[in-house]
Amino acid sequence: MNEWIYLTYKLAYNLGKESIISAISHVGDWEIGDRCQIGGRIGNIVYIGPARFAPGEWIGIVLDQPLGKNDGSVDGHRYFSCEPNHGLFCKASKLERVESPSPSTEVSQNNPFCKEYGVEIGDRVIVSGGKCGRLRFLGKTDFKDGVWAGVELDQPVGKNDGSVQGKRYFTCKAPYGLFAAASKVIRAPDQTSAKFKVCGSNCIFCF
Repeated sequence: MNEWIYLTYKLAYNLGKESIISAISHVGDWEIGDRCQIGGRIGNIVYIGPARFAPGEWIGIVLDQPLGKNDGSVDGHRYFSCEPNHGLFCKASKLERVESPSPSTEVSQNNPFCKEYGVEIGDRVIVSGGKCGRLRFLGKTDFKDGVWAGVELDQPVGKNDGSVQGKRYFTCKAPYGLFAAASKVIRAPDQTSAKFKVCGSNCIFCF
């Protein structure tokens, strides 16, 4: 079984049957991980699927600012997790797309580790353990030997804001930042890269 299939099965096991609906769903052109805005409020899509509070397909968003209505749960049922007032549910028709920053080709070309590990800065990646996000850093660090990947996760289940022990390697909101051994990070296949929801499991290779 190759690593991608293994990660897919592990992700499915960790999420459970109910959350798998979100992990594999999409509505129109919208997918898990997409940046979007509604009424001037910007965030990331973290859930797509049915809801108990109303019929039809719903999109769950983690907003950048506390301008939402919940923490990912409604009427006692949890669909995803985020900070209070950062969660919002809406219909796809109400959303507008926000383009994510494109990968920095120049940075990747000047980074000797990008070719070695087959990824580029800005790529959608999957960390061993099932967490998904975007690669923001790849290289040596002061906190431990070896080559490390800095990832901005789709959900706030990381451990930092891109800095470790007082040194900044990239910038993101806390706790979306995660560092993992470069060998434990793979590029997400294009056709499914944004469809997988983070599992929230701990990984012994992450800092």
